[in-house]
Amino acid sequence: MAKLTQGPAPIVDGYASPLGIHDEQKVSHDDQTRPQGHHRIGTRGYLPDGRVFYYASNGAVALSPARLCIQPAVLNAAHNNITFTATGAVPAGATVIPLSETDVDTADAVKDYYADGYALFTNGAGEGQYRKIRGHEALDNGGSATKNVTLYDPLETATAAATEMALVANPYQGALVSTTTALEQITGVTCVTVSASGAVPTDVTATSNTVDTYFFWMQTWGPCAVITGTASLAPGDVMTGGTAAGEVEQRVVNLAATTTNFEITPYIGSVINVGGNADTESILLDLRIRP
Repeated sequence: MAKLTQGPAPIVDGYASPLGIHDEQKVSHDDQTRPQGHHRIGTRGYLPDGRVFYYASNGAVALSPARLCIQPAVLNAAHNNITFTATGAVPAGATVIPLSETDVDTADAVKDYYADGYALFTNGAGEGQYRKIRGHEALDNGGSATKNVTLYDPLETATAAATEMALVANPYQGALVSTTTALEQITGVTCVTVSASGAVPTDVTATSNTVDTYFFWMQTWGPCAVITGTASLAPGDVMTGGTAAGEVEQRVVNLAATTTNFEITPYIGSVINVGGNADTESILLDLRIRP
């Protein structure tokens, strides 16, 4: 259910009426599947003033407004390098990838955990292809059955028995607040308080347990409030990820200094208004993460 209704609803083409940008949606379930929210994870929404949002789920830590978020780590390294040793080649035009559970190695994946993510073919015949995942059956690393991963679009090139594939979760699934490292995969900024989600089950053979998952709109583009770790800013200053949790910092140009991170830290926007103009206070940023 929606907790707040004070914000406008983003425009989402081809989908049901979205929640407002200041809404949090709680989904409870007690089965061995990844919970589904009001939209599919990664759905893009926008407002007439140019602000852009992506539909996200929260991770295990509650989020405050105006915090920079990052992509979580992969579920398990075992799903980064799956070889089709048991199921053999997959023909061109296929939209179903059969996986033997014996190839999943050391980690389970509940039903549809990687839905809205990507199947990336990393090595062998068909290498370089990637396709968005529509859904998949539960994967038990201790099992030996063949389970299907269903894609939205068909393969252009056939795979072979030795082809290797990575299962990649959607970057807006299980959001995390940025940490003290400036070099991270930044995904957006929170506009609302979001409760901590329960952990997705990691053993598909265990007794089902109730999990609460919280969904929200993460802003990626346009005017946005965000906490700063740099004082004495001015309009037009360019910003990057900060070295304190959830903060942004000024991206200082100093090409002569060998210790500068200017060349490698991402540009995420420029200052519109400095607000209180002090460390740990909010500024208004012209956000430039993902249009």
